[in-house]
Amino acid sequence: MVASKRWAIENLLVFPAIAALVALSVAYDRRPPFEYLETNIGPQPAQAGKEITVSRSVIWYRQCEGEAWTELVTPKGYVIPRERALRYPSFLGHTMGVSHILLPRDMIPENETYGSATYRGVIKFKNCGFTSRLWPLEVPYQETTFQVGH
Repeated sequence: MVASKRWAIENLLVFPAIAALVALSVAYDRRPPFEYLETNIGPQPAQAGKEITVSRSVIWYRQCEGEAWTELVTPKGYVIPRERALRYPSFLGHTMGVSHILLPRDMIPENETYGSATYRGVIKFKNCGFTSRLWPLEVPYQETTFQVGH
């Protein structure tokens, strides 16, 4: 009888520790694998029908592969989806990413000289820990607004 009480008391201390460990693991799994430091778009102002360069500075904390969807929201309010692409770090730590995007010629209403456009997106990670295998971890891009002229 004494042995079973002792086992019960010892296990009362073990179960909360296991629960805490599981909660910490889930919290770690659901954290983004990287942090945005800065996103820049140039040239400013951009010209409709010309190319822009999107530069991103990030710090990767873990190796996770994700699928990215990006889009442009034009001054007219149209959403222009861009192609899907795989994203993953080549190494951990600080990295720079650069994308070139050709802007549509008809981004700005004809009666306006300039307008604000937005670059945004999301990355879905499916292999970034146990929980992302059950439901993807979604990390939004650092949304950036820029000026576009004729």
